[in-house]
Amino acid sequence: MGNPVTPEGATVMRSIEESFRRTFDPALLLGFPGLWKSVSIDPMDFSASLGCSPNSWVPHGGAGCCAIAVADLGAAKLTGVRMPPSHFDVTAADDEVFVVFGMDEKHHAVVNGVTVPVASMGLGWPGTRCVAHWPEGDGAQQSFVTIHLSAERVPPEWPRCDELFSIHELSATSVTRLRAFLTEIFLTTAHERPPPAGPDASERRIAALIDEIGLALRGSSVVRAPPALVTKGYLSLIDRVDDDIAAHFAKRIRLEDVAEALRVSRRTIHNVMTRVRGLTFQDYLLTLRLRCVRFSLLHDQNVRLVKQSAMRYGFTHQGRFAQDYAERFGETPSETLARRERRDEF
Repeated sequence: MGNPVTPEGATVMRSIEESFRRTFDPALLLGFPGLWKSVSIDPMDFSASLGCSPNSWVPHGGAGCCAIAVADLGAAKLTGVRMPPSHFDVTAADDEVFVVFGMDEKHHAVVNGVTVPVASMGLGWPGTRCVAHWPEGDGAQQSFVTIHLSAERVPPEWPRCDELFSIHELSATSVTRLRAFLTEIFLTTAHERPPPAGPDASERRIAALIDEIGLALRGSSVVRAPPALVTKGYLSLIDRVDDDIAAHFAKRIRLEDVAEALRVSRRTIHNVMTRVRGLTFQDYLLTLRLRCVRFSLLHDQNVRLVKQSAMRYGFTHQGRFAQDYAERFGETPSETLARRERRDEF
């Protein structure tokens, strides 16, 4: 049995809970026994299952730390996040349904190139893709929840989507109710030592979660993208740009060269990048290069020198690279490599 909570401790816990209800900041839950949780400058510093790709979950610059908490209920995994302006590129697994829901009153996002309403939910079926970001000017931090549900648990009446996530505009009542429900799941689980109060409790929470999402969806309307704005062709072009960059990382990469190789105009690439990724081509290129270096320093056992990784990804000016890296990640590349080497010793 754990130590009893003193009256002073109970007062502190209540204060933290009320702050969490207002902000949905997972960093507030670090002192609680339940949940998997962490605070870091970048998602790549989290466990491999959450940050394994350099381009799946990308903060735009060093605007602030990312905080994350995971409530694992078995057939449902809820991930609560608060992080700076970022872009995401995720595809739902073959056996899961993926739900994304903003936890801020003024949550803003652009999903697959379409600006979505504040009161909305993203829904992805197995194999569907979501490329999203929120603009730099929409606040230093935003909070959201992703829900991974076993596909076999999802009711057949939930609306289906094709190759891209669907966006569903919800009523104000549904948004308020769902935010309160999700907040309480995290708070309840945070107080428990895993597993959360046994399988029966997890099963009850999953059933209640599915009911709440279904209730919100029943009164929703699908947000339709303007036909000329985003099609699969936009995302295909993004992938082709990524492939061309990856093939020439060690070389000088210019927008005009990529445009010529892909047989499109520079303006087309610029428009697609800013609309879908939320970054200009040059900002995106620098971001991707820095993240690839960091990924290799953290995970590539063959990398023994910082310069070795920096040169591989096109950084020829080591002083400027080190400065950009430190501004982005809050530590020098040598410190990142040293952390991996200490970890490898155990």
